[in-house]
Amino acid sequence: MKKLKRATGITIVLFILIFLLGSCSNAPDIEPVPERSEPTTASSSAGAASSVPDGSINQPEPDTSEFVIDPSKEPPLRDEDWAIAVPDFLTEEQQLLYRRASNLYYHTCLGPDIEYAGSAVDLSGHKTVQIGEYTYFISKGPYQNWDDFYVVMRSVFTEDYWNNFIDNTSLQEHDGQLCFLDTSLGIGDFYDKTSMDTFRLESQTDTEIRFTLIGHYAGRWMDYEINTTGEELHRYTLEFPIRLVLTENGWRFDEFHSALLEEDYPF
Repeated sequence: MKKLKRATGITIVLFILIFLLGSCSNAPDIEPVPERSEPTTASSSAGAASSVPDGSINQPEPDTSEFVIDPSKEPPLRDEDWAIAVPDFLTEEQQLLYRRASNLYYHTCLGPDIEYAGSAVDLSGHKTVQIGEYTYFISKGPYQNWDDFYVVMRSVFTEDYWNNFIDNTSLQEHDGQLCFLDTSLGIGDFYDKTSMDTFRLESQTDTEIRFTLIGHYAGRWMDYEINTTGEELHRYTLEFPIRLVLTENGWRFDEFHSALLEEDYPF
């Protein structure tokens, strides 16, 4: 009798084990959770850059603005351009724009200086064209093509500035070419090159910056002796408003002046 009970108990245990094993075989498979990997970061080392396609290293995002500049069309800034004073309240990008504007302002105000050929431009080899009552010289400089000149100007100045510039400049377009008058302008008689230009911020928002350019001058007047010493120079300043605005194509100067080119008597 005891042997029968023991056999019955063993049978029940075996039955339960078989049942449990069958249930486990029907359970859904559980995939292991992958280990969390750290995000990869770009490296500036040469070895890390070897997997980047040629030509794509440190390249800026495509410029979708209306005025894309071909660097070969704009003369590089000179040592004098890098030496001028710039407002310290502007960003580095805006300061560079100020230097470019100053360079263009200078070379577009002095006729033959648009040739970027130094102080004495030899015009003997230039062709001429009659526009209205005046004889113009056809440019042989970096802006021979009028469209190139327009693109560079509009990358620095607003459309309103450009329109006002065209109405008051000695530069003209003829058959797609840039032409200029043989004009000269005496400058630097009173501009004090020993004193850097200074600036005063007037207002600043996210889309507009207004500031004043302050030029420093020193001159002798007729009531002074010709051999006046430096201590007797009459020193004065002149102020010029400048306006920088944010357009859909980036920051542009809407009003610009030069303390050197626009020197004047204080009375």
